Amino acid sequence: AGMPALRFNSPSSACFVPTDRILRIWVNHEPSWGRGVRPLISDVEVQVNMPDMLVKLYDLPEADPLVEKLADEGIIIRTAMPYEKHQVVEWVRDAFGDSWASESDVAFSNGPVSCYIATEAGRIVGFACYDSSRRNFFGPTGVAETERGRGIGRALLVSCLHAMAAHGYAYAIIGATGTFDFYTKAVGATVIEGSSPGIYRDRLKGKDE
Repeated sequence: AGMPALRFNSPSSACFVPTDRILRIWVNHEPSWGRGVRPLISDVEVQVNMPDMLVKLYDLPEADPLVEKLADEGIIIRTAMPYEKHQVVEWVRDAFGDSWASESDVAFSNGPVSCYIATEAGRIVGFACYDSSRRNFFGPTGVAETERGRGIGRALLVSCLHAMAAHGYAYAIIGATGTFDFYTKAVGATVIEGSSPGIYRDRLKGKDE
């Protein structure tokens, strides 16, 4: 959760692809990766240190200023509706892969739905879930590549964390993140030592692995 897709447009088209908290180096025949992309050579697995982080839910920044600023720009931050499940899950799958799509699907089984989305002109531009990977876990979360840097991810994060606080949690866990600076600056998150790989162990291999 929280780990964005990393893409490098180099002559070899080498891409780092997040797959269940493991980065895989793929050498593709195209300058970008997406659904259906297949490597020309065997992929090389690289284990990385991606520990969990802890957030104090009783000491959060206000969400309203972040949400209102985006609303002025035409971006709405809100809870996803149950009837939007297929659209949200499909968008997450297309943008971030099957694993995050599965986790976002679980969020729609909670009552109320534990998934926030960012929309612009009726289209999804970001999402964030909680209580999907595990109880008291924030994530997964992601923003469309073309919309990053506008404060959408921060607004989704803080909105979710306030919802978790309203459910009675005193702390939240951000699972297996590599974006420490973002979470530390946004909500004062701290690294949980010895938490990598955490709950993400014994990962099932995909049909093409």
